[in-house]
Amino acid sequence: MVDDEAAMREVLDMRLQQWGYETHLAASGLEAREVLRQVDPDAVISDVVLPDVSGLDLLRSLQDGKPGRPVVLITAYGTVDTAVEAMKVGAFDFLTKPLDYDKLRATLTAARLEIDRKKQTGKHVRQGIIRDTDGTRTMVIWLKQTSTQETSYRIY
Repeated sequence: MVDDEAAMREVLDMRLQQWGYETHLAASGLEAREVLRQVDPDAVISDVVLPDVSGLDLLRSLQDGKPGRPVVLITAYGTVDTAVEAMKVGAFDFLTKPLDYDKLRATLTAARLEIDRKKQTGKHVRQGIIRDTDGTRTMVIWLKQTSTQETSYRIY
């Protein structure tokens, strides 16, 4: 979990551990890279605005190091353009602060399922959909942002 705000790191650390996750914390992109040299987490949660590197740049380097690792970006300064860019780079999800902890938990559950599926099939599958085009990612972002409740969509 990467966030430069100590209070956010502490709260997320507590929540994630309550949900059964092992956590490793970092306050900057540089510190996150150092932690990643020591441990190989299944997923990463990172703020977009960090003091030394953008969360998008960190995402790029994480995807270079281990493609397909779920990376969830969080920010208090979310824009559609930033969300679209994050998804193009390979973010698993993009959440805005203040965090909706139910959505975060659901996102992490979906990430865990994708990790399990990937181990079984060797494919990068998210909730039964192979997402490999910019248009598909943009549509998924739009659907997430415009939906006010949990909804299933069929896209043909």
